[in-house]
Amino acid sequence: AKTRRLIQENYSSRLMQKEAEIKMLQAQINPHFLYNTLSALNWNAIRHGDMENSEIITSMSAFYREALNVGSITTTIHDELTFLESYLRIRRLTCGHAFTVEIAVSDALEEYELPRILLQPIVENAIDHGIEANPAGEEGNIRIEAQEDGDDIVFTITDNGPGMPEDRLAAMLASPPTSHGLSNVNERCHLFFAEEYGVSLRNRQPHGLIVQVRVPKYVSL
Repeated sequence: AKTRRLIQENYSSRLMQKEAEIKMLQAQINPHFLYNTLSALNWNAIRHGDMENSEIITSMSAFYREALNVGSITTTIHDELTFLESYLRIRRLTCGHAFTVEIAVSDALEEYELPRILLQPIVENAIDHGIEANPAGEEGNIRIEAQEDGDDIVFTITDNGPGMPEDRLAAMLASPPTSHGLSNVNERCHLFFAEEYGVSLRNRQPHGLIVQVRVPKYVSL
């Protein structure tokens, strides 16, 4: 009941305007052309025995099917993790640094919902500013977990990169939201749920970054 009240009170015109802008940008890409092109590239790669590029193309197709899905602004945690795994397959094959990923999310949480594409920008940040900032040859690690906290779910994304200066941690969330990144995730949580939800950051010892995202246990009305 508390969550439903929060949703009804905070699903404001600002959120609807933001989602309308996102859908307008998404509509500028013709998904059929994109999927047909990726399919043709995939068959060409298979024909030449290039299975590594075939895997990249297949993962890109799965990634963009979800990214360009304008039918809903929410998704289940299960589907968000499936989308995230498509992204990670691409990055493992294209990233200059080797890295491993651990995902620890209970099956009991996977049917709860959250705004679409909420975790991927955080993992992207962990790769771009954490893993790829490590010295050459040092293997990266990213851990993604979710824990219940009363009526809430707290996602924790940890990397073993160099971390960030303390003043930059605060600035990352204070900066105006862009089309991607931590400030965007934080702002969408505020708009969709309430100010008490969203992103928090802290450095990890001896090095690395810990990003947490708090959302309520939400199921569509």
